[in-house]
Amino acid sequence: MNDKFNTAALIPGPWTDKTDLSAALMTRKKYLFAGLLLMDIKTHETFTAELKQDWSAEDYFAEFAPLLSDQDTEMAYPPAESLFIIEAETGSFQELQRLCDAVTEILKIGGYGVKLINSGKVVSQKVWGTLSFSAQTLFELFVSIYPVEKGILTCGMSNFGKRDVFVPLILDDEGENFILSYAWYIVNEQPEIKAGETFSLLKNSPVFKIFEEEDDMRGPEHPFYNPYGLWKVWPQEWLEN
Repeated sequence: MNDKFNTAALIPGPWTDKTDLSAALMTRKKYLFAGLLLMDIKTHETFTAELKQDWSAEDYFAEFAPLLSDQDTEMAYPPAESLFIIEAETGSFQELQRLCDAVTEILKIGGYGVKLINSGKVVSQKVWGTLSFSAQTLFELFVSIYPVEKGILTCGMSNFGKRDVFVPLILDDEGENFILSYAWYIVNEQPEIKAGETFSLLKNSPVFKIFEEEDDMRGPEHPFYNPYGLWKVWPQEWLEN
């Protein structure tokens, strides 16, 4: 599965209007913002983009503050005049790197940080500037996990053109390590997975059976909904009992 998927990055900043943001971008001579397009001046590759100006301090705090770590709370305080939204087709590491490059340029002209919609990750300008955007970093940015009824579920695998993963485990260190290891294997190794197969992450470790399903755990309106569906993996011994 390697179809295109649209994701979005939200970047709050101090820009008073489109002219202000466009002028700031032109000083860097890498991207051009015109109409509803953000264009790489060198390659002419484009993203759909929009500057939202009815962006209140309350909206800013509600969207970003709950997800900020203690060291990033300064991001919640500067006055956000507007919100720049970049929408991009994704499905591969290369396309996500392109999106990250565009985000970097917007942060360099004053963006306070970024929220990646399909993973829910929020990263401050300061932290973003330290990232390498290696394959592992991209995975950590664009894939998250969270507890659901009777298990753990990933979100953001759609950014790589993949199904999300559900496992009926508790979200402790062992459960987190298992689901992230398996999700990374899917994204990094690109294996051909078939429903009904079994696998084990390590020699002599528990065996799991794979089931292919639609994303029935989240509706189409859910921000983490995955149109590609889910891989639900169940311990083989549970199925035999």
